[in-house]
Amino acid sequence: MAPLEIIGTGWSRTGTAGMREALLVLGYKVSHMMDIMSDPAIDGTVYEEAWNGKEVDWNRAFGDYNATLDWPNAAFYKQLMEKYPDAKVLHTTRDPEKWYESAINTVYKAGKKFKYEKESFPPKVLQGGHAAEVVVWQGYFNGEFENKEKTIQMFKDHDEEVKRIVPADKLLVFETGVDGWDKLCSFLGKDKPDTPWPRDKNSLPYTEMAPLEIIGTGWSRTGTAGMREALLSLGYKVSHMLDIASDPSIDADVYVEAWNGKDVNWDRAFANYNATLDLPNAAFYKQLMEKYPDAKVIHTTRDPEKWYESTFNTVYQVGKKFIHEKEYFPPRVLSAGNAVEVVVWQGYFNGEFENKEKTIQMFKDHDEEVKRIVPADKLLVFETGVDGWDKLCSFLGKDKPDTPWPHINSREDFEQMIQGIEAQKKVKNVTLDHDLYAS
Repeated sequence: MAPLEIIGTGWSRTGTAGMREALLVLGYKVSHMMDIMSDPAIDGTVYEEAWNGKEVDWNRAFGDYNATLDWPNAAFYKQLMEKYPDAKVLHTTRDPEKWYESAINTVYKAGKKFKYEKESFPPKVLQGGHAAEVVVWQGYFNGEFENKEKTIQMFKDHDEEVKRIVPADKLLVFETGVDGWDKLCSFLGKDKPDTPWPRDKNSLPYTEMAPLEIIGTGWSRTGTAGMREALLSLGYKVSHMLDIASDPSIDADVYVEAWNGKDVNWDRAFANYNATLDLPNAAFYKQLMEKYPDAKVIHTTRDPEKWYESTFNTVYQVGKKFIHEKEYFPPRVLSAGNAVEVVVWQGYFNGEFENKEKTIQMFKDHDEEVKRIVPADKLLVFETGVDGWDKLCSFLGKDKPDTPWPHINSREDFEQMIQGIEAQKKVKNVTLDHDLYAS
């Protein structure tokens, strides 16, 4: 485990999601409530044990993370400061009245849904939600969060406590909506990125969309998830299938309409994003090149036989489950899954993905088409497992990060996803509330 370098003391809805994105850009590995509810490497039970006074091994919670933000992490900031005395402390805050209004309409609603509908949550979300219930709603707030006056006073008291307890040379008080890169980078001794401060993507109007700078043409399982993490660390805002399935600001219906030949407004899909990767985005790369002629094109690829084997055993299995078991998928995933079913499995592959020979030939043809159509000065062909930071950063004109190339989204991750779906077969209308934890 790497020692924590940053301990976050700000509560949910104080700008912790934006701060998480900012720290990721600066090269930190950040543990936030969204990670606790999604990363199987994080043992969420450690929070309940710590709240109940047990001496815990924080390695179980933080593994290879070196920064913490948000609840339930913030509830243990004093213990974490004692364990990691060299860590800096980052306190996100905002107007108390606005914080309460935001929290009661988002994370608190998610907490109530969890309390009364536990059986409808996937296992990993169940673990994270239980930690929040025990530590935050029933613990910290003693079941009285709806007492507005008392809760706002607790927020103010927490602000003052942090400022009183944390040594001034180790503390950054960051006012969300006021402060930005200058204050954060000065505190951390980091160079200021040449990108806007990441804001809550769910609150931005579509009119704030930036033109796409990168168009990805590689299909799923060609290293798009690792490329997504790499581009995020370089400051890009990346639309990948993972985002289409989780971000409510993305109108997934636009993909179905575009596949059916309608003239669509791509702002509905890419508001707040400036890079695309993965299917279904890659199915429309020619239209996107026409709309965004200055964009660079990144084509992730790999050995065709290995690609087919990987895809068949991961995303295709999830796709089959979607077709036959839609009632077990959360609403947001349902919308994205429908786009993939229409555009990819029934559209692009015409329902014949299991025809291995034909599908592998399509993969090869797509590789050749991209190389033929995209001007050489705008194209990066990136061979996953061979290429890395040097080739990508040279193409984009970016400094090479001092971190290993990200390797994620393994077959084991998909197996866990499928197991989670299986666990929900007795429950209909499953609802995930990850988005409510964005701030």
